[in-house]
Amino acid sequence: MTALYRARDFLMQSAAVPLSAYLLCARGAEDAVQAGREFAQRIFCETHTACGHCLACRKFAAGNQPDYLEITAEDQIRIGEVRRIPEFLASASYGGGYRCIHIAYASRLTEQAQNYLLKTIEEPPAGVVFLLSLDNKQKILATIRSRCMEVVLEPQSRGEIAAMLRAEGILAEQAAYAAAWSGGSPAEARRIAADAELSDIRTHAEAIALRLATKRRPSMFLLEQDFSAAGKRMGELLYALSSLFADAAVWPMGAALLSNPDRQQTVALLAQRFTLRQIQRIMELLNQRAETRQRFPQFRDDLFRKSLIFDILEVMA
Repeated sequence: MTALYRARDFLMQSAAVPLSAYLLCARGAEDAVQAGREFAQRIFCETHTACGHCLACRKFAAGNQPDYLEITAEDQIRIGEVRRIPEFLASASYGGGYRCIHIAYASRLTEQAQNYLLKTIEEPPAGVVFLLSLDNKQKILATIRSRCMEVVLEPQSRGEIAAMLRAEGILAEQAAYAAAWSGGSPAEARRIAADAELSDIRTHAEAIALRLATKRRPSMFLLEQDFSAAGKRMGELLYALSSLFADAAVWPMGAALLSNPDRQQTVALLAQRFTLRQIQRIMELLNQRAETRQRFPQFRDDLFRKSLIFDILEVMA
């Protein structure tokens, strides 16, 4: 299994003789969960490398590792799920080694479930490893956190994520922007790269940017059409458009900083057409409107679009 983060070295060294409890925290919950599963596989692996070839790794991949229990839920992890732990611990290890309990998306644990879990983590049986993987450790009781080794998983670089996506068959341009938008999260990058609608939204955002950059008096009607094309994903359109203007602000410093490396020609036009003060003001408008849209979803779409377009054109004037 491919390691997700630079914290891999720490986890690899710990797998042979693990501690009793770990709190694995990453920017994206899916990344933390994947890291937790890899660490668990390393514990059982004959070479502690998650080789994927030994019998223990094959059992783990097939979901047939009897000494591994993963607990999760779509919404909340309630006490009923956590009560599976004593039953799991009632018997000895089948393999004669460690047993591992992985609570995936642990931020979903209810307070009642956490209090129940705390009793077991306070006095863990010998040879038992607890893994709690999540994206926000503040949602876990301080009494549980104090009994765990906290591992903050560092995000990957754009280059690393882009290379990963390209190795998975993603086109170079698509991999580049997915890596730039991911915030260092491999799971988020995969989601972005697979989102065909998001690709269309970026195209609409670019059309708006080009209309603003190339037309002396952009058509309100055509701009409204471009904005309305996003439908219910208006927030993402506003983010995509804001990111293009943010790229224009840093354009003089080089393409390596761009969030839209596949839209360099459009970014260059924006940088040429607008002053830095105008760019900053338009970004403020877009970000403010995105927040307003999130807080007041009942706001009429047509009025929302018209007021935003009018304010942007006023900045241009």
